[in-house]
Amino acid sequence: MTKIALVLAYVIGGGVLGGLLSGFDRILTARMQSRKGPPLLQPFFDVLKLMDKRTVVVNNYQTFYVACFLIFIVLTGSLFFVGGDLLLTIFALTVAGIFLVLGAYSSHSPYSTIGAERELLQMMAYEPALLIAALGMYWVTKSFHVSAIVSYSHPLIAVLRGFLSACFSFLP
Repeated sequence: MTKIALVLAYVIGGGVLGGLLSGFDRILTARMQSRKGPPLLQPFFDVLKLMDKRTVVVNNYQTFYVACFLIFIVLTGSLFFVGGDLLLTIFALTVAGIFLVLGAYSSHSPYSTIGAERELLQMMAYEPALLIAALGMYWVTKSFHVSAIVSYSHPLIAVLRGFLSACFSFLP
């Protein structure tokens, strides 16, 4: 597949697969609670219903930040699936999260401020783990390119698990 076809498959297929997995998760959760649950396509129905609602934008900055968030999320997945640089992919993911936080802070609502602070805490939790995993992959493959990491001849899981446990053992 060409790189453009891979990016298009990511953008279109990611939304479809994500919606189907979300629908399956809802059904599974309902069955575990002895309920019937919604239909499999319920997330798509929810999106259609959301698109029918009136758009409420507090200020123009919020629209800009949300658009930048969406652009950087698509860029993150595209970089990953075309075999780009892993550090650049992590950086794009971080920038997307920052735009989401800025969009939440721009509305001056206490609820969006709480959501922005939650997102910042999540970012502080997963960013070091992502960087350590990227360093572990570099340590093994001597490359930050996703295509080189995927085409590495030995399984990375055992080496990465050892590297991660060694890194976390140094923490106080």
